[in-house]
Amino acid sequence: MNRIIIVCLVVCVYMVLGNYGNAAEDVKYHSVESIKYDLDNDGEQEIIERIFVGEDLESLPDSWVVRVTSKDKSYLSEPIIETPLFSGSSIEIINVSDKVTPIIALWYSAGAYARVVELYKYDDGLVLVNNIGCGGYVFSDEPMRFEDIDSDGTLELIALQRDWSNDSGIIPIEEIYNFRDGKYILSKESERV
Repeated sequence: MNRIIIVCLVVCVYMVLGNYGNAAEDVKYHSVESIKYDLDNDGEQEIIERIFVGEDLESLPDSWVVRVTSKDKSYLSEPIIETPLFSGSSIEIINVSDKVTPIIALWYSAGAYARVVELYKYDDGLVLVNNIGCGGYVFSDEPMRFEDIDSDGTLELIALQRDWSNDSGIIPIEEIYNFRDGKYILSKESERV
């Protein structure tokens, strides 16, 4: 009996991997947004693109990726699966401070009132440094933003979260992320707004 189960598992794994391999060969990338920016301060602008991964632009995306092209090399981020009903992704260059290499922000929706930002640094390739989400405040047009709130020359990331301890759930908590050691870290100064 155990041998039959093992054989069935091996066959299933082989079929899944075989189908995945064929699907990977058919992947189509469609650039839908691009920015030119000198990310590494070498005097040459890199091309930063938000890429739709899917059959064609008329269908729902299988996922999104960020691609950075520098000279003759291209680098892809890991795929991001976005909730199709709540799409709204975009890319942006964030100048955290004069002392920090700019970072790439990929914004996308993760449901009603929920936003996620993935932050990448470019260092001869793409490195994911943060993935921060917010539950969003029901009445906010801007549930996440970058702002230098303490006037130290470095941008903080502010994310509004729903306060689930409150019965109505509409009083937001403002989470503040400070940039330290190459990434954003949740501050203990987060408070209700």
